[in-house]
Parts: sequence; structure tokens; C-alpha cells
Amino acid sequence: MLADPALAAVALVTVLLVAAGVSLFASLFPVYAHNDVGVGERTIGVLFLLNSLLIIVLQLPVARAHEGHRRMRGLALTATAFAATWLLTLVAAGAGAGSATAVLVLAVLVFAVGECIYDAVQGPLVADLSGPRSRGRYMAVSGFAWQLGFIAGPGLGGLLLTAAGGWLWAAAAATCLVAAGAALGLERVVPTSARRTPSVR
Repeated sequence: MLADPALAAVALVTVLLVAAGVSLFASLFPVYAHNDVGVGERTIGVLFLLNSLLIIVLQLPVARAHEGHRRMRGLALTATAFAATWLLTLVAAGAGAGSATAVLVLAVLVFAVGECIYDAVQGPLVADLSGPRSRGRYMAVSGFAWQLGFIAGPGLGGLLLTAAGGWLWAAAAATCLVAAGAALGLERVVPTSARRTPSVR
């Protein structure tokens, strides 16, 4: 499956986005918010609830807004949103007690938008890259890339958080920007027929 350069490109971007984005939000973001930013457990729970509600509200409008647009640029935009989230997380650590929560709310909002774009682009793109007889295998490779990112992200991120504290988020933001560059640079290997999200308009 990875002999297909388009699938390999999407899998690479997926690993980077999950390792430096989704997995860190689910695992190390609440730890840092509590220990370094000084946010309480109740507030962290509200932040995750807000993230879920934002996805519910924004997913369909974001998917509609992306119709007709280039998919790899969508993944690059996702990566940029994740990078902005981690930079805001760093800002929250240096903000006052009252401002920190507001900055984290903004970070969660930006992250949710990135997640919605990712969900509107990545799965349909992998499906369109495959043929009818290979679709299951293509989706399996995509799922493996997701799992690999979830293994690597918290493991490496935990080591970096222990050794360097807030520098984890600078490194994660840089990795997300690398993913954005990879998505833009590798668009040429995606077949023209699969480059854009279909539009009914």
C-alpha cells in the first residue's frame, strides 16, 4: 500500500498531525494546564466539554465550507491550527490567573476548528485514493498511521515535558508546521481527481 506515493504522503502527514497534535491534546495538555498553567481539574473538564461541543456545532459548517477546496491545503490548515494551539498554550502559562483560562479557551476553539477540517478531509481523501477492491487496506494503513501517532506523541512528548517543560509545546508547534509544509509539498503526488473536496454547488 505504501508503494502508492499519495497514500504514503497522507499517512506521513497523519502521523505528524496525530503525534504532535491530537495525541498531545488528549494526554499531556491537561497535565500541563494543571501543573504549569495552574488551572483546576473542573476547568480542565469544562475545556474538554467545550472542545466536544465545538466539534458538534462546527463539523458540518466546516465540512460545507471546505467543499471545492484543495484537501492537502486543508491538512496544512489543520496543522497550522494545531501549531497555533500550542503557542497559545505557552502564552497561557505566562498569563495571570484570570487570563490563563481565557487563553486556553481560545486555544481549544482553534484546536476544534483544526479537528473539524481534518475530519472533513483525511478520511474521504484516503477513500478516494483507493480503488473499490483496495479500500479496506487503504483505510487500514490510515488507521495504523493514526495509532502510530498516538503511540509516538505521548511517549516522546512525556519525555520532553519532563526534561524541558514548556519547550514541549514549542517543539510540537514546530512539528505541526513541518506537517503543514509536507502537506503542501506533497500535494503533487495526489491524483488530480482526488485533490479537491467534491462540491454540489
